[in-house]
Amino acid sequence: MMVTFVSQCEKKALNRTRRVLDAFANRIGDNTWQTIITEDGLIAVKTLLRKTATKNTAVSCHWIRSRSRSELVWIVGNRKQFNLEGIVPVNFTDKKISQYEDQNQWRTITVIRYAAGIAGLFHDFGKANQLFQEKLNPKIKTALFEPYRHEWVSLRLFQAFVGMMTDDQWLEKLSQVEKDNDSKCFRDGLDGGVETNHPIKDLPPFAQLVAWLILTHHKLPICPSWKGIPSPVFQYIDEWFAGSSVNPCNFEASWNSFNCKDQDQAIRLEQNWEFNNGCLPYFSMQWRSQACLVASAARTKLSMHLTEVDNWLHQQL
Repeated sequence: MMVTFVSQCEKKALNRTRRVLDAFANRIGDNTWQTIITEDGLIAVKTLLRKTATKNTAVSCHWIRSRSRSELVWIVGNRKQFNLEGIVPVNFTDKKISQYEDQNQWRTITVIRYAAGIAGLFHDFGKANQLFQEKLNPKIKTALFEPYRHEWVSLRLFQAFVGMMTDDQWLEKLSQVEKDNDSKCFRDGLDGGVETNHPIKDLPPFAQLVAWLILTHHKLPICPSWKGIPSPVFQYIDEWFAGSSVNPCNFEASWNSFNCKDQDQAIRLEQNWEFNNGCLPYFSMQWRSQACLVASAARTKLSMHLTEVDNWLHQQL
């Protein structure tokens, strides 16, 4: 078969793909090759390209079927460089976003930006617990499983940081965060459960949004009534936002931390909630600097909209 290879690679990926394609085909342009090749040879080319592929790799292969027709065979790397037929775009059409603001709720983009930024600062706090740190120790060969996943522990630590403050108050606290912050939080399995202390329900609206992002940064909670089938989680979210009888705060740690129901894991509970002195990001100057910048910017940008945000989030949550 006769094939044509087209490279849209960038940076170092360009030279790597050139070395592979030059060994199998004739270069007929700066980034274009053509040759007659067997099916086995084509598989070999694809395999070699995939071995060295990076985010900057983008190579398409076209089978020339006749004088007037070619067919896309495969794409290795970034598919966004080509359309479904393997054609490279040469023109773009810009549209003004403003006409879609109300329809697509772009007015909340600032809220989303700072909620995601703050959630990113807190999302892995739960990995600082003693049990998770022991998992990282190469000298420990025994598999250790946390009763409560690190997302849930991170959620509890964020809840403890916010406490009973308003959104403006906890953002101000974060903008002046000190390294001696107390790491004590509600410890599920030791102090009780969701039924006695819910990690999200009593938080102010913006903090609720941040808390939900922290909790779900790996996966959304899976309701036990769905028998472990992940897909209906979107039905749950749809019902939640539709304002049905589904309670947005009606979930617990076992929905994505199944080990917390395992009695054999009880001996690990203390370690799951223990943090060695100085191990939390509060003690990192780099973390505190970034937290101060994000929180200060959030207070400035959201100050005129906090009332609107509160009302909007109450409606959604």
